[in-house]
Amino acid sequence: RSTPNGPADKDLYRAVFGAGDFLFERGGWRFVTLDSADYAVTDAQLDWLDRALDHDKTLLFMHIPPAYLKGLIRSVVPEDDEKFLSGYFEPGADRFREILARRRPKRVYMGHIHAFGTAELDGVKYVLTAGGGSPLYPLPPGYPSYKRTHYLWVEADAAGTVTDTVHELGGRSFPVRF
Repeated sequence: RSTPNGPADKDLYRAVFGAGDFLFERGGWRFVTLDSADYAVTDAQLDWLDRALDHDKTLLFMHIPPAYLKGLIRSVVPEDDEKFLSGYFEPGADRFREILARRRPKRVYMGHIHAFGTAELDGVKYVLTAGGGSPLYPLPPGYPSYKRTHYLWVEADAAGTVTDTVHELGGRSFPVRF
């Protein structure tokens, strides 16, 4: 939604990833992608997700985070915590939380909010990582000005261990801690 990049909407999501939710397996791991680009997840999606997460080594990827994480996501830079006040989905969030608490994916990776932060709830570890390539949104006066353009390096081994490392464009790297 920024000039000169054009609209960022459901059509863009479909152009990049295709229609709907999907999964694939590699190296004993299941990679599950859930489309939350409509600021909601449907009962049909949640039925599919419940089945898709029936695997002992699963990573879940989605765009818009669930509303129950509002106020729980924390940054490595405390003043960044204020960035997490908006941009969540509410419809379907309660059932989504119940499924994740029961299925326990190894990680849930989210975007949409252009910042970096983590949360742990119900034994599930969430990582918000956004701003790796898209312009960071301009901040209103008085808003914390620290901008964290980064990428996340994820390693998943055969034993089921996941390690996440943040790499900032300025060269600083650090492990993700929950």
